[in-house]
Amino acid sequence: MCDYCASHGGKLRWYLNPENYSDRFLDDKKRMKILYDITGWGIDQYLDHATKLSKKAKIPILGGLVRKIGNYIVPNKHSGQVVNLRDAFKIVDLADNLCILDCVCRKNIRGSKEGVCINFGPIKELFQKLKPSEKIEVITPNEAKDLIKKSDKRGFYHQVLYAKLPYPVVLCNCDSNSCTAYKLRFNFGIERGMMKGHEVGILDEKKCDGCEYQKAPLCLHYCQFGAIKWNSNERIIQIDKNMCFGCGLCVTHCPKGAISLQKRINFPEIKQMW
Repeated sequence: MCDYCASHGGKLRWYLNPENYSDRFLDDKKRMKILYDITGWGIDQYLDHATKLSKKAKIPILGGLVRKIGNYIVPNKHSGQVVNLRDAFKIVDLADNLCILDCVCRKNIRGSKEGVCINFGPIKELFQKLKPSEKIEVITPNEAKDLIKKSDKRGFYHQVLYAKLPYPVVLCNCDSNSCTAYKLRFNFGIERGMMKGHEVGILDEKKCDGCEYQKAPLCLHYCQFGAIKWNSNERIIQIDKNMCFGCGLCVTHCPKGAISLQKRINFPEIKQMW
């Protein structure tokens, strides 16, 4: 169990605990400030703060302290955890006021507009108040699940984001090229910028044929965390549990059903690696 769940999950994963979706969390003024920022009112300043923190994290000697401080303060800000497809659907069932806004990460990194992230809770009302002239699409739970499935097929992993733990507000569908949280963790060493998921991929070697009619296995193509290695001589993959984030994209795209997700806590060597 990750420490987020230990503190906020009860007997559930923190993002599956219905109590964490309660409006009572909106009485927290600091959380409301974060919600205003991530809704769009101060997003440029928010991203600028993250960028400055990231750059400091790469400075020799000072960087170690900055990363430690960053990992300490992130849970009180805006970040999240990778989730699998099944849990993404459960989050949709728990959330209300579902809506789609243009992805801020894609807008700031690629300069493109694309609605791939599902916002919920107070985001819709805040956005309509703060950005009345900008596009917002209100969707049903079934439409949200359809978007998640299509994103999964496109190779976008899923991540639930909070506005100060343990209050979930966004279900992201993104990729390593655009995701700000991914860059915080992998480019700047701020692990809490993107927490690993609760499962890891496990291979059934008897079923894996290395996608014999492909140049390389499909799972290798879709894994964005470097967890899958390809042995071209034996035409079989290997999954590094230490590097796996449990997103489940390898499961979705394996034509032989050779990969399954199993709970991280079942493996003593990685159960504390989040």
